[in-house]
Amino acid sequence: MHFADHDILTPGDAPNVLVAMNPAALKANVSDLPRGAEVIVNTDEFTKRAMQKVGYGTSPLEDGSLDGYSVHPVP
Repeated sequence: MHFADHDILTPGDAPNVLVAMNPAALKANVSDLPRGAEVIVNTDEFTKRAMQKVGYGTSPLEDGSLDGYSVHPVP
């Protein structure tokens, strides 16, 4: 059964929720979200070292870069 003439990579047009278990997941996927989307973040993994490993100079949880999203920090 064919649903489309192109690859379907997600069940919807764009995700509305991102569960970021670590800084790498946030960095890799946040650009897929529309403004106003929900971002659930495992704050225990957002250590200085983990953020530096993926190229964050400052914490995206504190620098305002996620202001367009509804961020839910979860320890």
